[in-house]
Amino acid sequence: MHNPAWGSYVRMGRKKQGMTLRQVAAIAGIDASYITLIERDGYIPKRDKVIALAKSLDLDVDRALLEAGYAPEGIAISTILSKNTLETTEDILIPELSKCLRELISLSSVQQRKVADFLNSFVYTLRYKEREKRNILRGSRQRSRRMLS
Repeated sequence: MHNPAWGSYVRMGRKKQGMTLRQVAAIAGIDASYITLIERDGYIPKRDKVIALAKSLDLDVDRALLEAGYAPEGIAISTILSKNTLETTEDILIPELSKCLRELISLSSVQQRKVADFLNSFVYTLRYKEREKRNILRGSRQRSRRMLS
């Protein structure tokens, strides 16, 4: 997965600390080339690497997790999905999904984190497949036009 905002967040955190890629890599226990991928391409590593990076850059771990698209550790989903937010989703989401969101509040934070990670991956996959499908259709239209010319 890629998220340019995440890459910028890491780069700004590193520059704010006045650290080189190699310094961050040594502290976080991550290869410097891997950090380059994160900063340049917005590559999102596994959760444990996000936490290691946040700690090495003295960033708020929960904010770093959110920037990377993961559920935060110290913030309960009930706080994120306040009553007002849930009422607003009634107008936006289908009823089945709104009901699922309400049920998430009763799960433990570990279970909520697992659901959030799963949903994040699932939504990314859906968007990626949709983008691929559009690119394939665009390519076939271009080939058709060339054949007709």
